[in-house]
Amino acid sequence: MHELFSQVLNKRDLSKAGDLFILQDGDIVNDLPAVLQSIQQISNEPDYCKRDNDQSVVEICITRVTSAIRETGTIETHAPSLMSLLSSCLEHELKPSGRDEDPPHAKIASDILSCVFLNYSKKSVMKVAIPVAVKFLNKGSRELCRSLTSYLSLSAIMNADLLALHVRPIIESIKNGNISLVRVLPQIYAQNKQPINDNVTTLISLLPKCENTEKTSLLQLLELVAKDSPQLLEGNIPTLCNYLSSVQTSTLVLQIFVEMATTNPGPFTERVEVLKQTVAAQPPTLPLVVRVVGLVGRLSQEHAKNSLNYLTSQLSAVEENNQPILLREIKQITDVRHNMLADYIAEISQYSQAVNSTTKLLVQQLKTDYANRNMKLSQENRMSGSVTVINVGGRQSEGDGTRNKSSLEFAGDKLNTTLTSVGDRSSHLSIARPASSVNRARSAEKMHSKSALRVSQAESVKSERSQSQQSERSSQSTLTNGSSYRTLTTAYQIPGERPHDPIRQFCTKHLEKIKNFINNQVTFRIPMPSNCVVDTRGHRTHKRFAKVYFSCAERGEHCLYNHTYLKMKTRCPRLWIHMMFLTLQARSEKPLTQEDQQVLALKSTWDSVKNDGKSFVALITSAFPSIKEQEMLLDEVKSVRYFDVFEYSSIKRHWFCFLCVHPERATVLEDGEPVIEGQLKEKKGRWKLFRRWRTRYFTLSGAHLTYRGTKSRETLPIDVSQIQSVKAVGRGVRNIPRAFEIFTQERTYVFKAKDSKNAEQWVQCLQIAVAHSHARGYNQSLHHHSIH
Repeated sequence: MHELFSQVLNKRDLSKAGDLFILQDGDIVNDLPAVLQSIQQISNEPDYCKRDNDQSVVEICITRVTSAIRETGTIETHAPSLMSLLSSCLEHELKPSGRDEDPPHAKIASDILSCVFLNYSKKSVMKVAIPVAVKFLNKGSRELCRSLTSYLSLSAIMNADLLALHVRPIIESIKNGNISLVRVLPQIYAQNKQPINDNVTTLISLLPKCENTEKTSLLQLLELVAKDSPQLLEGNIPTLCNYLSSVQTSTLVLQIFVEMATTNPGPFTERVEVLKQTVAAQPPTLPLVVRVVGLVGRLSQEHAKNSLNYLTSQLSAVEENNQPILLREIKQITDVRHNMLADYIAEISQYSQAVNSTTKLLVQQLKTDYANRNMKLSQENRMSGSVTVINVGGRQSEGDGTRNKSSLEFAGDKLNTTLTSVGDRSSHLSIARPASSVNRARSAEKMHSKSALRVSQAESVKSERSQSQQSERSSQSTLTNGSSYRTLTTAYQIPGERPHDPIRQFCTKHLEKIKNFINNQVTFRIPMPSNCVVDTRGHRTHKRFAKVYFSCAERGEHCLYNHTYLKMKTRCPRLWIHMMFLTLQARSEKPLTQEDQQVLALKSTWDSVKNDGKSFVALITSAFPSIKEQEMLLDEVKSVRYFDVFEYSSIKRHWFCFLCVHPERATVLEDGEPVIEGQLKEKKGRWKLFRRWRTRYFTLSGAHLTYRGTKSRETLPIDVSQIQSVKAVGRGVRNIPRAFEIFTQERTYVFKAKDSKNAEQWVQCLQIAVAHSHARGYNQSLHHHSIH
């Protein structure tokens, strides 16, 4: 063990503890197992919780150990030692005290878990860490449980198989009130279904207590259950119907219903009216509702009639791109209930000349089905000697020749006539001759029917082969939908339709997938820029770079970015432009087109920045950004301290600046009252070898950061408006070290807080104060110009 560590731990010398951060990481990394063992011995002493000095020593040493492991990338080597220390915390009290403060061992566990789960992508580390970590879920520490929930959600992305082994303590934690943990369940369901299936009713009962993101995760889980064991959800259909009225949950509930109805549509016969009301209130839900209605329509003659009445009535009410959805379900029902088509063929035939080629194709197929059905009936009736008249209206009646019958007298023989007319198609006239010639006529008719059928089949095969070849030529790409991967064409083309607008065709085909991806996976994690601009700097290609601009969705009276933006240079313009397009589509009720102004603006930006020869259409119709690519964007946002001054509203589903979320704090900034105050250590001395730290007492008000020494009462102000930026020393935003820097035009200040949490509070308050000061300066400048 290093001499300095030995002195700090063995003698509990807190005065030397700060010097541990002067040591090089490489000088101490090999001693860390011995250091962790000493820490464990100290923390296991009976009176440890009563000795503040020992707790401070342990906290500082753990911070130094975890930072050394992080900087040297040796987490695989030291994970077993960290888990040994973490396991020892389970033997102590972790519930908060009466003052609602976490016990010392809960703080130790929190620091270790934070360090370990930064490496959630490393399988060997997670294999050691997850079995120990899940034991803390039901130990009573709310803060620790909240942090662990986030870590496990992140870990589930790449380690679902490891986490699935511990699904029972996870479900137990959810039952005990840790509802946020439901986000993990969809990721691990495929690996361990039975414990979740056993508790599915209990999980559904938690829906009223869930926030929007939690409801989304829980409903995604129920969709997986519906695919695997739909019978488990049949008793909960009335409960799920309560969530059809919400835009945030209706689509997910209907996806569950579709999966259930595919196996057994019976339970939905009493819910058809509720589904119709859902479409009336939320037209985008039509495709899913129509699917359930169509499945119900195959159950019986009565249900078929009710379903066909609804589907045909919607043909004139929906947009052209939704008509094929209705026609497919009509065809599915009439394929089972052949005799039902006659009552609806006239109304369906009105769409024979529709603009949409898929609509025309489906109408033609239905008319062909109808014609073939009538031909078969005609032959059967002639064999039995009866007469069938098919009216132009599409309805048939049978008689004995006295009603609705056309008869002809020719050469003393009575001729029974059958007339078939479909829509605007030419009539087919067949004559049943006397017995002397009936056999020849029937033979000729059979040959004619077979010939017509062969021609029809040949044309159908030719059409299908052409469509198949056209589909195969379309390039395929993979997109993420929740935790599963599905295939879609790069530029979806409706069979037989010219690709005049590939953007509109793609968005029409994948509108629901885009909305699900953005609303349920991206919006609450990654803020979307208001604009993306390429700086050409003298039109030299090698100097081009892109900037993205973030704004506040509220822009209220005290908004930090009412007239300005949070700007950020980016190395990933391709990903940002792709994400901005998908977000634009997710917020639009209709499919975007290549003529939309916002789409044209994004295209112009892409044309300026692209360096791989990929077209704008190829970019936006490619696979959705992967988890790894999303993390790249998230890292860029964190690097500019976005989350210090912006918060996400799960109710309004937008990002707002701090003062728009907390307007009451604006008065504190404007009145000059203290925002935060306390002791900080200021670094003095220019050279690394001669670092010296002086303790000062700092107070941050709205306009100034003032400080005084321990002996002198003189206040020395730093004007907040002169602060250019505030930066934490180290990596990561959510794992801030103790030190941070303040940059002004004249100099740089380096400060050290008492712990990581205190450092984060200072950095966030400084960021808000600086943004508020700049916004106020901008408003005063506008006022000055308006006067002059």
